[in-house]
Amino acid sequence: MVRSKSMLRKTVPDSPSPYSITFNEGLYHFTTSQGRSYTCVFTEVNRFLPPLFTVQDIEVYYFDFFFTGPKQHIKWPNDDRIAITIKTLLNDFFQPNRVLIYVCDSSDGKGRYRNKVFKNWFKSVEVRYKCNHIEIDVAGMEPIYGAVIRSNEFQHEELLEAEVIQQVDRIVMEKFGLAP
Repeated sequence: MVRSKSMLRKTVPDSPSPYSITFNEGLYHFTTSQGRSYTCVFTEVNRFLPPLFTVQDIEVYYFDFFFTGPKQHIKWPNDDRIAITIKTLLNDFFQPNRVLIYVCDSSDGKGRYRNKVFKNWFKSVEVRYKCNHIEIDVAGMEPIYGAVIRSNEFQHEELLEAEVIQQVDRIVMEKFGLAP
């Protein structure tokens, strides 16, 4: 996996994030008040896209967000501060020329649930961002859910539609090493 260069400050102590965010080796980390550790990473996708994106200075990234602690089979209380922390990372990340492809983790069969949580969360930020929700059918597996997100200032909608949104199935399948 190619990790992006730091697009945010190494730590974000003065941010509105309720949790301290640190940056180490291309990854952003934070730990909740319940001791749950999470990692976020922005991975550049442009090398998989037509050269026209580079000419237009459009930057496309995967955004991954995952729990990094030991697996525990207990139900944790809902923590709205996690969403605020992720929102802080995204607000710092987005520029008018940046696009994110987010895929809900479905490795444990909870992709549909995570997609529902994501859609509810997105309602709180949709005044700043545009989003195309995606659902990719994969033979013998739960569908892959996710979204293509960009700021409202993004200026290349036609190019994005033709080269990313219409190709997102292929782009995501390549990420996971699945045949289209």
